[in-house]
Amino acid sequence: MWPRVESLLSDQEQALHDEARTSLSFAVNLSLAVVAVGVARAAGVFSNLQDWRLGLALNLLPLVVSYVIFRALAIDALVAGGRRIRSSLDVHRLELYEKLGVQSALTFSERERDLGGLLSNYLLSGPSERSDELGRREWSRADAGK
Repeated sequence: MWPRVESLLSDQEQALHDEARTSLSFAVNLSLAVVAVGVARAAGVFSNLQDWRLGLALNLLPLVVSYVIFRALAIDALVAGGRRIRSSLDVHRLELYEKLGVQSALTFSERERDLGGLLSNYLLSGPSERSDELGRREWSRADAGK
């Protein structure tokens, strides 16, 4: 669902979302690379059983660093990306409603909140009994089979 909705946003908004995805990918890849280093070191140390105690701290260090990278970078990038998406949808919601053909409602009203929930349900699950409230006849359950 998100790629379809994101395609309705401006190029600038899409670039901000791409930047957030890139930051998240970098953080996850860096974390996994450090885990791979830790696993390789552990395999090397445990193959030489005489020195395993000496290398134990050095083998745990990459795992700790990976966890710190994940917590500091990946989770922060995920939260920042979520905030960017939410703010894009909040700022451009009226334009998105128009592009999706949803009837307009008074801004920040209960009706707008209800229409937003109906639209989200429609996009996630398809037509329902209340789909015709969105303002498009072809979105109703009766036309879903056509």
